Amino acid sequence: MSKVTSNRLGVQLDIIARKSASFHRIIHSQILSGDTLVDFDLSVYSGATLEVRKSYNSPVVELTFSTSAGSITLDVAGRFILQLTADEMNVLRSGEYVYDMYLSSDTYARRDFIFGTFTITEKVTT
Repeated sequence: MSKVTSNRLGVQLDIIARKSASFHRIIHSQILSGDTLVDFDLSVYSGATLEVRKSYNSPVVELTFSTSAGSITLDVAGRFILQLTADEMNVLRSGEYVYDMYLSSDTYARRDFIFGTFTITEKVTT
């Protein structure tokens, strides 16, 4: 299931995902230019990484999305796509985690982008 979410650069965006189900989200990012919201230009970035951890100070990365692994796609018009298979999503136990995502390019080695909670839920019915 795809979900389109709009956010502004540098704000918290909480993500909820189902354990053992494929994950696919289209996220639309905008920034304020004067008094107008415009699409964030992702064309200047060559890569992105999103790391999920149990807490912000945890040294253990529980789950990773990245452009190099094909689980993040930087799209046009301020959109990027996050996707993992059901098997890849099954590595996390149900619960609440935290994440942050950064963009990279030749100009920016690491530009903080979005952050938030990453919640994994179980199925309610069998």
